[in-house]
Amino acid sequence: MMPFRPIPAKQPNFFQHLFNLQSKENVIIEVNNLLAKAENISDIETDQIIGIADGYKINLEKQFTEERKDMFRKLVRHVINDDNISNEEAMQLNHLRDLLFL
Repeated sequence: MMPFRPIPAKQPNFFQHLFNLQSKENVIIEVNNLLAKAENISDIETDQIIGIADGYKINLEKQFTEERKDMFRKLVRHVINDDNISNEEAMQLNHLRDLLFL
């Protein structure tokens, strides 16, 4: 069982709605939701993450660093909860690190 749970997207404020702009914070929410619905993190491809970021015109390698680190920490805490890291868990951590450009 993965530690990620679906989160509802943030609704645009008045000006975002008026100018048909998306809330940039939703990029992190969409990445989280992709992780939440994946049965295994290794099933997610980097292109999926890039596609989400491109939809918001965001470069995830340079923006939302703390939020990406928080997502990674969430999986680390989940994995070390039983004081034993299996090879599969280590591979998931490495893959998530790569997906989040950390």
